[in-house]
Amino acid sequence: MNIGLASATGLVVASMIGSGVFSTSGFLLADLGSPWFVLIAWAVGGVQAALGALCYGALARRIPESGGEYCFLSRTLHPAAGYVAGWISLLVGFTAPLAAAAFAFGKYAQPWLGNVSPAFSGAILIVIFAVIHAVEVRRGAQV
Repeated sequence: MNIGLASATGLVVASMIGSGVFSTSGFLLADLGSPWFVLIAWAVGGVQAALGALCYGALARRIPESGGEYCFLSRTLHPAAGYVAGWISLLVGFTAPLAAAAFAFGKYAQPWLGNVSPAFSGAILIVIFAVIHAVEVRRGAQV
């Protein structure tokens, strides 16, 4: 199941940036007052993300096992820390952003979908993409 460098890079960038760029820009601009401050805030966040990625790279070099954060925390702190972090990552790191992105899609698509609730159209979108990825991972990466 090799998806290639371009697809893998696209998936990582999409998971880091997400729909927040589109759904929070107005809030940031209202709070910060200047588009330049918004861009600076995003740049600072990007630097923080890059530093975090470097830390994970260093850990992966020292602990060359599959399991990511669970493995790193289980080996360096305690197995319970890895267990808790794994569940938090699943619920907060993956599920919540996916729901937020789907809801944002529903809000943006509302003018075309009429009276369909954003939550419902977002849920349908999640099901559609889940089916696409279940049928063929490589095709899902291209979408």
